[in-house]
Amino acid sequence: MTLVVITSIRGYAVKSIRTLIGATALAVAIVGAMSVPAVAEVQENIQTFKNLDTGLCLDDTPEGGLRTFTCNNTVPQKFRVRSDGRIVELRSERTKLCVDDTREANIRHWTCNNTDAQRWSVTRYPDKSISFRNLDTGLCMDDTREAGLRHFVCNGTPAQRWV
Repeated sequence: MTLVVITSIRGYAVKSIRTLIGATALAVAIVGAMSVPAVAEVQENIQTFKNLDTGLCLDDTPEGGLRTFTCNNTVPQKFRVRSDGRIVELRSERTKLCVDDTREANIRHWTCNNTDAQRWSVTRYPDKSISFRNLDTGLCMDDTREAGLRHFVCNGTPAQRWV
């Protein structure tokens, strides 16, 4: 596109075209310098999770629901973990439902819906164990012999650590 400026003041047209070219170059430089934010690569793998306190594994069946159970390396104890490196979603390989946490219903399996109730931040410990903090409730996945699988205030104890 060419812009021609006609004016009666000598040299003004040349100055206007130079200004237009300079402004165009600046706009191109700004647009070129703008970068699209990097999207974290989502990774998936299948894992089992054994609680350090109880020695029981996260387990999900249509009949028993989401619970911890004696570790037996069967499909109900396998979870598809989708992670962007910071946040994870845990989807049962048996039921295809997601690990979900709400203040009203506690930890349960629920239809996957991509909400914060199904997103968990992960804390890694030197012993290779991890804990899960729910983005919606701010509480951690906790398992004790007395209370079973539940959400509880995060405290870093073995009841909240999984391998």
